[in-house]
Amino acid sequence: VHLREGRIIPYQTFNESQTTFELAERYSINLLIYPDEYLDAEGTVYVDRNGLDYHEVYENLFEYYKITYNDRKIRVVLMDGDDNDGRPDMNQFITNVTIIDAGIYNDTNFACMFNENMESEEIGFEYNPDKKILNLFSKPDGSSMILKTLKNIQFGNNNTDQNFCNPKYFVSNVEYVISEPFAEKKVNVQLKPNFKGLYPVNATFTLIKDNLINADFHLQKDIKEFEIPSAVLNSTLYPVNATYAKTNISSYLTLPNKDEEFYFEIHTKDKPSDVFYSTKGQHFVYSEYYKAMGSKVDTKKLFGLGERVSDFWLTAGTYTVWNRAGDQIVDNGEPPGKNLYSSHPVYFAQRQSTSDFFAVYHHNSGPQDFVLEPGQNGYEINTVTTTGRTNLFFLISDKISNVVKNYYELVGKPALQPEWAFGWHQSRYGYNSTQALREVYDGYKSKNFPLDAIWSDVDYQDDFRDFTVDKVNYKALKEFVSEIKSNGTRYVPIIGAGISAGDSDAYFEGMKQDVFIKSFNDRSEPIYGRSTPGECVFVDFLMEKSYSFWDQQLNTLFSLVEFDGVWLDMNEVSSYCDGYCYFDQKVLHPIDSKLFYWPGGRDLEDRTIILDAVHNGDTFEIDTHNAYGLLQSHATSKWFTKKGQRPFIISRSTFAGSGKYSGHWTGDNKAEYEMLKYSINSIFEFNFFGIPFTGADICGFNGNTTAMLCSVWYKLAAIYPFARNHGNFDTIPQEPFREMFNETVDYGNNKKGYDVMRMAFYIRYGLHVYTYTQFHKASTDGVPVFKPLFFNYPEDINAYDQIALNVLIGDSIKSSTDSDVFPRNRYYFPEPGATWCPIWESLYTQCFTGGSFQSISVPVSEVLLHLKSGTIVPLQLTDSTKFVNITNVNNLDDLAKNYKTDLAVLLNGDKKATGDVRFDGGVTTDLTLYDEIKFSAVTGSPFFSNPYMDISFNVTSQKSTGQMTASQQLGDVIIYNADDFGFVDASFGTIQMK
Repeated sequence: VHLREGRIIPYQTFNESQTTFELAERYSINLLIYPDEYLDAEGTVYVDRNGLDYHEVYENLFEYYKITYNDRKIRVVLMDGDDNDGRPDMNQFITNVTIIDAGIYNDTNFACMFNENMESEEIGFEYNPDKKILNLFSKPDGSSMILKTLKNIQFGNNNTDQNFCNPKYFVSNVEYVISEPFAEKKVNVQLKPNFKGLYPVNATFTLIKDNLINADFHLQKDIKEFEIPSAVLNSTLYPVNATYAKTNISSYLTLPNKDEEFYFEIHTKDKPSDVFYSTKGQHFVYSEYYKAMGSKVDTKKLFGLGERVSDFWLTAGTYTVWNRAGDQIVDNGEPPGKNLYSSHPVYFAQRQSTSDFFAVYHHNSGPQDFVLEPGQNGYEINTVTTTGRTNLFFLISDKISNVVKNYYELVGKPALQPEWAFGWHQSRYGYNSTQALREVYDGYKSKNFPLDAIWSDVDYQDDFRDFTVDKVNYKALKEFVSEIKSNGTRYVPIIGAGISAGDSDAYFEGMKQDVFIKSFNDRSEPIYGRSTPGECVFVDFLMEKSYSFWDQQLNTLFSLVEFDGVWLDMNEVSSYCDGYCYFDQKVLHPIDSKLFYWPGGRDLEDRTIILDAVHNGDTFEIDTHNAYGLLQSHATSKWFTKKGQRPFIISRSTFAGSGKYSGHWTGDNKAEYEMLKYSINSIFEFNFFGIPFTGADICGFNGNTTAMLCSVWYKLAAIYPFARNHGNFDTIPQEPFREMFNETVDYGNNKKGYDVMRMAFYIRYGLHVYTYTQFHKASTDGVPVFKPLFFNYPEDINAYDQIALNVLIGDSIKSSTDSDVFPRNRYYFPEPGATWCPIWESLYTQCFTGGSFQSISVPVSEVLLHLKSGTIVPLQLTDSTKFVNITNVNNLDDLAKNYKTDLAVLLNGDKKATGDVRFDGGVTTDLTLYDEIKFSAVTGSPFFSNPYMDISFNVTSQKSTGQMTASQQLGDVIIYNADDFGFVDASFGTIQMK
């Protein structure tokens, strides 16, 4: 029996014949490793309980591991299966690892293994000079090597090899900058490792503002570490060329003295004992392909680290940040990672002793894992990265609203979409002709349903090629789009990241201009992937000249059809090949084999291009991968602004800072109530990430929806920032005018799906002036729109529970959501002393007092939206009994032309209320050009006369260049809870003009 080089095989040893069950139950395994000429090897191990029962496979009760070896490093990754019963059989235990032909390892003097938290422990080793083999094994008094918890094994010689087992870094120099502009605002620290195989490190700490610290680490050795493009962050803050701080960095930062072991602590200003982030006594290692930083974080609750489908609050587990196209599976922190299309390496953490939060942002666009483990005083968070720099931003402890505003300033405040984008959108993969689009458009009109934009998936393209239009099936598309646009409905086509190779004008022009990502093996050739059009290539947006190429291609498409927005898809980037499609583009000694650790516990090249693909400046895909969608959005945004248009871009892949250029949809969800519920958490998170214009596919993309599910989904979509119905080609049509919705969904109130959807359509429209004002503030002031209760009520412990049931839209409106059929939920109404009254009265007309829980069974035909006392809110379509009779509102343009804005007034206990509204015409690219009117109301009750109310209007900005519409005219003033203030029977009003 011979073992082929480059292979790893498992085997068991026993004295007599055994059954498969006995082998699994009683006998451990050994690993035999035979490295190839590049010192690489790989193999797989499959284990289950007895090797007999099919249900073990069907129910995922197995583990399938991939084991790789690269010169002194062994990596164990769970690729599939999830047997989490906590009872590993003996076939999960590794007794011995044998490396053959191991003569170069005869000087080994250390060996260790790493557990699931990347904590190291020494293991035994023995070199046999006669057989030239190296054996690795658990120490008698140490932990066992168990596949389920084993991440890595490393061995070598301390004097020549990098030792990640338990390195120590000591401070060789500390230098506070004393010259302006960074005098006492910046400190440089030099670190020297205790092992000769590791390189010295420089760490620079800068107080950029009094609430923002940057900690930037890089190797002293001449090794190139990728620097993320400036398009990602706010250019006034990063790169760090100036400081806006008034205090000294020592007011927030504690460092050790020279020759002491390195650590750093971030604390409250001038309170060194009030530490909220500390690396003291934690694991730290910094090398070219493996970086780990352990920290103790003073927190009781934390959220962030997107994108994933999950509960809002993060719990113990491993959370991966790496853009990946994949199925939407709920992520509970167990490997392998269920990370999705976007990467947002930031977490927001609440202090243990106060209601304040702080945030930590990791400015790295490569793969990362955040390992969360509850500790005695908060959480221990171990951050593991591969290449690039460790570049951290600490947003100092404060109220959550200030911390989020600080983050918005760091990554850049979000773009404001054109006003029509806040309406209703319709899409489907399968609209295969212009006639199909017309039927959808006419279908909406036939049921008097408003439609603001109709979208095309790849069906409109000529053989799925970007920047083309199918001349046969989509003839007269240009004329159709011109027609619907004249009636107020816009058109948005898809553009995939992969440009069809060999058979498209865009490909030939891109080859001529040399703008594609390159193959490592032949840098005169592009790297090839595979996507919807087949073989494809990808634009390298790190090249400046790629932007002019992208402009040209968008101009080409615009000459074929005058689109109003762009839908960027598959831009993680996504490829149907894992890594390489052609053998000649396989790298013999790839970056992947040099990685000590795989974030996510899965192949990083799964459904994407090879990590060694070359970008401009000899930069590799592993470093730039997570930023691709942002850079593509940036290039697309610049095309719109050059045309003098406010950009409308929806991108599947996003990164920190993407909100400056695009909105986001949460990808290929499923037609399931669970996905409906989780969409709320996703939209919450993206509001915190600085991408408030986010939504999920209404009714679900994959799988057949039902009349009931779709009706409930539309109720929630009435408050989605971005509301688009989108379904897959192999599902039943789910446009709201379809006959399937002529089905009764609320038997108690005799309401059909049509009725529920019509209600949702007009409630969204009724809120539009208010919500558009909130999004304008998000773009100018850095204030999220779609918020959990604790954002406004951080001191209220009840605001942290049942996150998805209670949504604040701005500061004045609360939505009590339901994501099931006839649910009875326990909703919370915050702020003791406040009153919350239903905006559109239907079955529930009761006002609720603040600080109370209300158990409500929500009928399918009811949307629970409440107005908070002390506020004045601009509304339209305020009489819900007239929804069924509306025939003159086909889109938001019609709404603005035909309906004035009413004011909803709900006084507080002091008999006062305030509010505001903004108008800017909906299209200007200069967000300073807007009108703002602030309202205030006060009432009195003189002893000898009737009660009165004075409402004042104060114009605080009058710069809008937009056209005057009916929506800017005052309609009715609606006083809620009026009988409590004596406004009944013979009430009247007068208007006085200045």
